[in-house]
Amino acid sequence: MIHIPIDQTTKVRAQRVARRLGMPLNRLVHNYVKTIAKQTEYVEPPAQHMSKKLEKILGQVEKDFKAGKNIVGPFQNADEAIRYFDSL
Repeated sequence: MIHIPIDQTTKVRAQRVARRLGMPLNRLVHNYVKTIAKQTEYVEPPAQHMSKKLEKILGQVEKDFKAGKNIVGPFQNADEAIRYFDSL
């Protein structure tokens, strides 16, 4: 059994495709997984691109990290991290 979290919109769209093919969604996914399992080569999924906003945020994070700013931790355990965040 495989459990795959997926958003409701994607699930409904996939169910429509499966219905047009005359099968339930679980059968469609089962057939697709079997097809993948038979492949001998790995196919790289299409690249995902960051938004400009995310690039800007990560750029600032990288600058801060290199400068040693806005960095806490590492924490030795969860209690230590909780104490830190409770102190803010």
